[in-house]
Amino acid sequence: MNTGKASNQVAYTGVLRACMSRSTTVACGARERELASEERAGAWSRRRAKEMQYQYVRRHWRKLGLLVPFALVPSPAALLLPQPWRFFMLGAWVATFVAIGVHIVVVMSGSAYLIAADQAEQWTRRELEPLRRGQWKVIHRVLFRQAEDIDHIALGPAGLFVIETKWSSNDWISSRQRARLLESIEQVRENARITRLFLRKDLGDVTATPVLVLWPSDGQMQEREIEGVTVLPGDQLTGWLRRRPTGALDDETVVRGWTAVAEHLSRRDAADLKRSGPPPRGVWEYLWDLVQLPLGTMTGVVACAWLATPLDWPLSLVPAVLLATVAGFAARSERVLRRLFQGVALGSGIVLFLLLAVAVLAIRPG
Repeated sequence: MNTGKASNQVAYTGVLRACMSRSTTVACGARERELASEERAGAWSRRRAKEMQYQYVRRHWRKLGLLVPFALVPSPAALLLPQPWRFFMLGAWVATFVAIGVHIVVVMSGSAYLIAADQAEQWTRRELEPLRRGQWKVIHRVLFRQAEDIDHIALGPAGLFVIETKWSSNDWISSRQRARLLESIEQVRENARITRLFLRKDLGDVTATPVLVLWPSDGQMQEREIEGVTVLPGDQLTGWLRRRPTGALDDETVVRGWTAVAEHLSRRDAADLKRSGPPPRGVWEYLWDLVQLPLGTMTGVVACAWLATPLDWPLSLVPAVLLATVAGFAARSERVLRRLFQGVALGSGIVLFLLLAVAVLAIRPG
């Protein structure tokens, strides 16, 4: 007897029974939410977009750094405005340059289409989300092969559905889209074949229905079937699935199929994380690191100057000393905003130094 195989079967049966108990266990409920989550849908597109943005920032960080002095040098002019408008204009000025930096990185790195593809998968996820409140189970980003993932799998009373999401900036009903449409149809049909083979021992001979979802949805697009694949505008997906005849899968079979895919993805995700590491940081994270120190310095200078203005010497030193001290302690304990607090401490120190310098010059004999 193969004891290893028997123990694996016992473990599999235990997981299945736990999840079949109306999904009341915390572990199964958490795993189900994770596999149907916003973070998982579109994960490949987001990762690839971040990689392209990271490469662009590494190659052109000096040019991007020029945005900092352009934003920093004119910022003291905000002090010339009426008091209620100073901080508003300062924040709007900084936000404008951050947005310019993000736009440059996204466009020049060539990752804009991947961001759009990720958004399209999020739209499909939202279409599938209402089904999860019923007897359906949904899994995003399923990997049965090394090179290509399956965007979405839906298991429910109506059967097994393998869904591919596509986005295009061009009109889907245009004749120029014919080649891409046929390529996508072949892709989802192959995905359905692989999914059916993987789940055959758990679901039996249930057909895996291939569905191609197109975004953005156009009022001129209609449901159609091309070479055995259902092609739908994205905003019709929920209604179409709800209209499918039920009875293809019972609750036990749905859970059994979901458990098989979930266990496979647990092993696959762990192997991918070990091989490729966590996803790279995005452009927003890098730009935030880039602007934290100058933004904090600017904030420290403006805040100390504003607080010290109505005070007489030497009380005018107190705001700078207190703000520098508090920001310094905060920088030691805070990781995400460490550079921002360091900048506040630096800006406060600059104001303190200037106040002391002015006092020294004022008391020097003529």
